[in-house]
Order: sequence, then C-alpha cells, then structure tokens
Amino acid sequence: MKPILPALALALLSVSACSPSPQATTAIQPTDTLVTDGYFPLAVGTYWIYEGTVVWTTVENEVKEKAIQWRMEVVEVVPAVHNNGVTAYVLKGHPWDLVWYEEGVERSDYLIIRSGQSRFYYANVDVLPRLSDRDDDLYDLVEDDMLFLDIPLVPQKKFCEAKYMTLHNGGYCWIVGEGSPVEPGDIRGLETFEELTEYGIWKGTQPDDIYMGFIPGVGISRYRYNHHGTISQVDVELVEFHLGSSQDGR
Repeated sequence: MKPILPALALALLSVSACSPSPQATTAIQPTDTLVTDGYFPLAVGTYWIYEGTVVWTTVENEVKEKAIQWRMEVVEVVPAVHNNGVTAYVLKGHPWDLVWYEEGVERSDYLIIRSGQSRFYYANVDVLPRLSDRDDDLYDLVEDDMLFLDIPLVPQKKFCEAKYMTLHNGGYCWIVGEGSPVEPGDIRGLETFEELTEYGIWKGTQPDDIYMGFIPGVGISRYRYNHHGTISQVDVELVEFHLGSSQDGR
C-alpha cells in the first residue's frame, strides 16, 4: 500500500461503474458550523469518479502521459466502541493511487478518521482494529501531520502541524482559497437545485505540491499533484458522484 501521507503542496497544474439510484445533494454553506454531518458525505456506498491525466517517469527514465479514470468509494464505516466522537471510514481507491503511477496499478485501501465534528485525518488501515478494542484508549491514533480537512472551509483558513503554523510563506500547511460556483450539470449523478461552491485547498512542501478542490456536501472534487524532481504529476477532476445509504456516514 502507498504511504498514506506523501509530502504535498501548492501547484496549479494546468471510472464509470454500475451505480445505485442517485440521491439529491443538499448544498451546505461554508458558514454552517453546526451542519457538519453532510459536509463530507462518507456513508457506505458513496462513490466519486474522477477523470484526467497522469504523467510519470518509467524505470527506463522515460516520461509518459495517459488519460485516466479512477473511482473512490466508501466500503465500511466503523464508529469507535467508546462512542467518543471518533469514526473511521474505509475507502477503496483514492487519487493518491495515481501518484508515482505505474501501468496496471490497482486501487488501494485507505482510512479516513473523523474526530469530533470538524477534523478529518488520513491513517493507515492497520489501525482500524483499535477502534473496536475496549481496552484501547486510542491515544495517538491521529497526529497533526495526518490532518487533511478542517471544516467548515472559509477563505484564508490554515491548518497543519503547530510547528508550521507561523511559517511566513505558508509552507507545509493547508490553505483555503476563495470559493467558486459549481454547475451541478457538470457532475453526473449530482441532482440539486441549490447553489454549490468549490474551495481550492493548497499545500506546499519542498519536494512536491498539491491542489485539492472540495465541494461541501459532495467531497473532493479535484486533485492535482506535482513532484519537483523526477516527474510525477496527477490532474484529475470529479465527473460523477453518488451518495450512499445516508449522508451523515453513520
């Protein structure tokens, strides 16, 4: 399995399958601090399909480019046995599978851990049994460098490890950009008459950078990755979205 947290950052680089009946998506405004359950819908059966391109360097040192379609879906939801506001979501596939792409690569398993109402962390699936262990107090289950989403999203919001928060150039922190309107018709399966907003989130490190688009009520809508040395690039966007059995993921 790929490392769960590749170093990522600020670069604006400029999978369809059988599905259940689509459900309507309700728009969630960025200031709705009390309405967080549907902000990042992670119910079992929810899936996202992305299309775009990958560019990679082969073992023969050749640079290749390929059009790609990739699917990410929620396959399991595991609340912590202690009922302490911690829930784990098992994903099959993620745009991260496309970083350091190789022909024939298959979707990997990923784990998202939600702590409280606002913070989402990437973790290794190996920690999943801890949530069902009554003797485990879940100490150090997540750490600051695993945080990738802190909701609600508002322009100029910054979140990262505490030691990087004061860096003058904003490096190694996720920084939220201005929101832009989304046309629901651009994403298959998205049935809503409400206004939707996409926020760009950037993170820059020394070796590489990432841009992630996020639509409240829908989830990750864009993923762009660029490595500064040996070429590895990903540029995909959401083309299809379907909700699972419930929006709150519980």
